[in-house]
Amino acid sequence: MDQNCQFTGVDITPSFLEIAKKRLGNKAKFIVADALKMELNKTFDVAISNAGVWLFINWGDRLELVSHIPDVQANYQGLKNLARHLRTGSLFLLSIQKSGIDFEQHLPGGIVYSQIIEELEDKVDYRTRKKSYLFKKDGEILAQ
Repeated sequence: MDQNCQFTGVDITPSFLEIAKKRLGNKAKFIVADALKMELNKTFDVAISNAGVWLFINWGDRLELVSHIPDVQANYQGLKNLARHLRTGSLFLLSIQKSGIDFEQHLPGGIVYSQIIEELEDKVDYRTRKKSYLFKKDGEILAQ
């Protein structure tokens, strides 16, 4: 990966960004923002929604686009707003998940998307899982 790459993490949840800061330190800039209203005053070459606002669920026979935003019009506005922050020819990558199981999906360009599920607690009233999402190429982790 180009050593001159700059990374910016955007999330509406400050606690998620704190976790990212602990993991990445000064390797990225972090911004608390709402995808529907954000104005970052810059454009990007790539945007990744890794189980973020938008993602795909792989049901085996079909992929389904899902969102953490319940309103169709608000999703449209959010995607439109995201597009304003992407340069012409940029990529918008969405994670692909299977419902609660480990899996890998081979993508163009030799990239492999992986979802790893670790069961932490399995109680009568609730279940706690840790999900890890990775993009790899030739065994090297590109994003996690």
